[in-house]
Amino acid sequence: MKLSDIDPDYTKNTQDFLLQIREKQYICFESQQIRKDGSTFPVSVTASYFCDASKEFICAFGRDITEQKGRRKLITEQNEALKSSLQDKEVLIKEIHHRVKNNLEVISSLLQMQSRRETNEQVKDALSKSQSRIYAIALVHEMLYQNSDLATINMKSHLERLSSAMIDLYAHNKNISVRLNAEDIYLSMD
Repeated sequence: MKLSDIDPDYTKNTQDFLLQIREKQYICFESQQIRKDGSTFPVSVTASYFCDASKEFICAFGRDITEQKGRRKLITEQNEALKSSLQDKEVLIKEIHHRVKNNLEVISSLLQMQSRRETNEQVKDALSKSQSRIYAIALVHEMLYQNSDLATINMKSHLERLSSAMIDLYAHNKNISVRLNAEDIYLSMD
């Protein structure tokens, strides 16, 4: 059989191919070949160029890569499925964070409303402490949500933000300064 009998693309760019192989002496490429039954299959072709005094030769080997192509396609499909699943999970995590944040704000507002109605100072103080705890939880949640690593939290950053927020909440017109002596310590959520 001639090369044109097994390679449906043989006649395309034949001159370019000959120039390229003369220059490089060795070429690898993918192509299609035809089986006896007329069906095509992908092949990896390695071709080498030889020349003696009067003749030029090209020695080429084709290897059936149908199985490898199938694996590559499967891997590509699996990667696309993983990307899609990751995007879905990211959307769900954002939705959960949004709901948690809203629920914490509702709880804090309810405690604030109750505190305004309350006349007993001990109860007001207990409600205020509960509101502070809710705020601390919300702050941790916000830091986690903004952090790329959902498993740990930087305690130095958390303490800085928490102390600043507590001063804003409780020491409106008082001259209070906080000096925090801490290193970047990352704690797990546990």
